[in-house]
Amino acid sequence: MIKKILLSVILISIFWLAYSEENPVEFPGGSLKGFVFDASSNVPLEYATIAMKKKEDNLLVNGTITDQTGFFKLKGLDFGMYEVSITFIGYNTRIIDQVLVNPEDKHLDLGKIMLEPATEEIGEAVVVADRPTMTYKIDKKVINVSQQHTSASGTAVEILESIPSITVDIEGNVSLRGSESFSVLIDGKPTVLDPSDALSQIPASAIENIEIITNPSAKYDPDGTSGIINIITKKNKLQGFNGIVDLNVGRFKRYGGDFLVNWRKERVNVFFGADLNNRNMEGQRDSENRTTVNDTTSFILSNGDFKRGGQSYSFRGGLDLTLNPRNSINFEARAGYRERIGSSLTDYQEYTTPATSNEFYLSEESSSRGGWYYNYNLSYTHKFLKKDHQLYTLLNYRLSDSDEENLNELFDAADGLSSGQKSFESGPSIDYRVQVDYTLLLRENDKFEAGYNLRIDASEELSELEQYNPAAGVYDYMDNFRYEVDHYSEIHAIYSTYSGQVGNFGYQGG
Repeated sequence: MIKKILLSVILISIFWLAYSEENPVEFPGGSLKGFVFDASSNVPLEYATIAMKKKEDNLLVNGTITDQTGFFKLKGLDFGMYEVSITFIGYNTRIIDQVLVNPEDKHLDLGKIMLEPATEEIGEAVVVADRPTMTYKIDKKVINVSQQHTSASGTAVEILESIPSITVDIEGNVSLRGSESFSVLIDGKPTVLDPSDALSQIPASAIENIEIITNPSAKYDPDGTSGIINIITKKNKLQGFNGIVDLNVGRFKRYGGDFLVNWRKERVNVFFGADLNNRNMEGQRDSENRTTVNDTTSFILSNGDFKRGGQSYSFRGGLDLTLNPRNSINFEARAGYRERIGSSLTDYQEYTTPATSNEFYLSEESSSRGGWYYNYNLSYTHKFLKKDHQLYTLLNYRLSDSDEENLNELFDAADGLSSGQKSFESGPSIDYRVQVDYTLLLRENDKFEAGYNLRIDASEELSELEQYNPAAGVYDYMDNFRYEVDHYSEIHAIYSTYSGQVGNFGYQGG
């Protein structure tokens, strides 16, 4: 069954490729070109940055850098009014306002642009407007991460800590609306990691927005019963070769960093990046438990230290290929390793009043969980002539290999080991997914969506247990507690949704 579906997808892709080659289409919209020179020496400036922003929303929509002759050219511009900024280190920024691209005048030539050297800069910065920290849509709320300055050096977990409906416990486990049963997507694509592991590994500096979908439509998988968290990563739209590097360091051996390099030239974009995060936390715990039965009161007092931490690193790369204005292919691959560790040492005292017993003992616990994971995505997008009318296809393959160990030991007052238990879990899991989504915008605020989803999950899990034998002073292997589980599931699903808006009232059904 899988082979038939994959073969069908491949044949469809080949058909589109063949069609695209036989029916080449020029990029629609307009173009913009020009030269950038030093105003004092009349020398061309190489690597000057050209950025285009839409006047209506002031968002960056395209950009490039100049070559060794000072020349630049931008293609495939949508019709509309733009603001063009030209910047270069050591020079005053040049702003060209009211640049109109329309069907009658769509190929614009700015000619020779002269930049003045910045010999002196005096003035003040005035913030005219800022993007809101959070915006609400019909089925989700969107967090603008650029406004979360206090969490810029952390991970997605630190950003979500301050968001209503999300809680993070002392061990870094994330809950959405009081439940840990939610799904995490990265750029709309599934991840092989557990939700809390995925959020603790993504650097905040690499995130553009976070979408919290608490009322997911029929389009999404039913795994996340309490909702979906979609991480939108930053994209670089500048032409040429460029990169971003972020580093952070903190107390208790907390440090991290990430980088992303990008090469874009017209229809081709290649990117590669890596990240590293090391998080540690230390603390103390004290508690008192009191139970009264008839005339006897039992007390359990405890105090001790604990440590929690983890390390993760990953590598990612990909290719964006625009076959023509209406057909594009994207391939992404990510591989990484993650590990979470914890330990605690706690003193206990148990006694009763009236005094019938008084016992002291020590509890020591440690745990570790981690392993390698791999994630591959191949997607194809076809845009029809009408705005927001498209067909999207995704092939996804995920592999995770994880091992977990837990140790619990009790020592009596003489520091002798009285009881102990070791547990082990291991096993790989594999997930295949085929997704087809069709979107049609009927009116300005009315949208119809339909699609098909195939999901295949296969996993093997081995659980083992060792129990401490005080008489022999060794751990015995418990054959009765050995479990081997082989799991396989195959799900085929189709969906359709319709959403719209009447005045300030939005609705969605599926």
